[in-house]
Formats: sequence, C-alpha cells, structure tokens
Amino acid sequence: MTLITRIAILPVLAIALSIVGCAEAGPEAIPIPTPSAVETKAPQPEPEPEPEPTIERVTVLADSITVTDSEGNVVDAVDFFTPPDEIIRVLTNAFGVSPETVREGPCNCDRSSDTAHNWDGFVLFDATTFGRSGDQPGVRPYDTVAGVSITAASVNGVQVDTVDGVMVGDDAAPLAANYPIITRPNYLNPDQPDESQVSFGTVPLPDDSYNTGLSFSVHAFWTSGEGVITRITTPINNNFGL
Repeated sequence: MTLITRIAILPVLAIALSIVGCAEAGPEAIPIPTPSAVETKAPQPEPEPEPEPTIERVTVLADSITVTDSEGNVVDAVDFFTPPDEIIRVLTNAFGVSPETVREGPCNCDRSSDTAHNWDGFVLFDATTFGRSGDQPGVRPYDTVAGVSITAASVNGVQVDTVDGVMVGDDAAPLAANYPIITRPNYLNPDQPDESQVSFGTVPLPDDSYNTGLSFSVHAFWTSGEGVITRITTPINNNFGL
C-alpha cells in the first residue's frame, strides 16, 4: 500500500472508530424513580369508656332517704310517706341485694302489724296501719308508713349515714355535747346496760287540733358509759298524743 493510500485511509478509520465508540457507549441510562414508601400509622387503641358512677351512700334523715352516687348525684329519694314497696325497691337497688323480710307484730300504737326488711344492719319497718297494703302511701303530714333502724355503718360496700354524716360506730361525744342526753333502760335488750340517746335533725310539723310542737327527728343510741354510737333510728314522733 502506498503512502498516499495509507494517508487517505487513516481519516476514514478515525471516523469509523469514533462512530463505533459512540455506538458502544450509547445514551446514559435514566434512573427510573421508585415510589416512596407510604407512611402507615399504627392503629390507635380505642379510648376506654369512662367508668359508670357507683352508689356511694344512703343518707337517712327524719323526713327522707336519699341515695347518692360516687359523683355526688342524687340517684333516688323517697320519704316515709312513700308506699313501702317503692322504698324497698329503692333500697334494694342501692344496696345491690334483697332484704331478709320478717313479719312481726302486733306492734304498739294504732298499727296492726310491722314487717321488718333487713339489709344486714339496715332495717326498714313497713308499718301496715288499718289493713293498708305495701303499695299504699301514708297520709301527710303525720301518718308515715315506714321507719328505719340502722346498726351498721355500711351495707354491701355502701355507706349509711344520717345528719352531718353521723354513722354507727362514730364517737357519740360531739352529739352529746350539742344535744340533751336521755338515758333509759335498754328496752330491746333488757339484760344489757342502759342506753343513752340524743334527738337531732328535727323536722318541725304543723300543729294539729290537739297537739303543738309536733316534729319528726333522728335518734342516735349508745351504751351508757361507752360512747360509741350503736344504733340510729328515724323518724321518731315528738309530742304526738300529748
């Protein structure tokens, strides 16, 4: 091959090689974007429901029985003129248990018989007067159809109290310091020491045709010389029949 030929061929080879090089390199690869991971939140726990309020106390006054829950709301209220069947329903709901019912009688005054409904230390006396049945109310303002005697500070976990939160088991000294004390033989247990008592939480009543100064009150009892309240009774009639 002549020199001229070689010189003529070299540019062609250079061009060819450059074309081949470009063909081999090819375009740069464009990266394909991948979708970013979707952020997922962990499921949130369901909020726990607020606890339902529970019955906290039964308060017995000279003219009413009130049931209060743990939030201080009055759940139920009756008085001693309410038909006994309704009072029993309210107390059974409050204490969560049914009472032990014992028929007693005959009783004193003008009542023909009493039935005692006992919730383990909280006794409701259902007084049947002149054949009145348990679904009949008393006659206001004097003729009640029920009364209570309490010998326990609580029943089935429900506190039982009276005026100013006084309960069975409390020290009687504050009451004795503020109200006249009456000491009498223990009529319920004659072989036991005398009982002291005070009358408090008095609810005045209108005079009738024969009597003045009528009222209902709460009585707290304790063994003389010991000073711990053992029994609370209400309503006590004051100045009736005098």
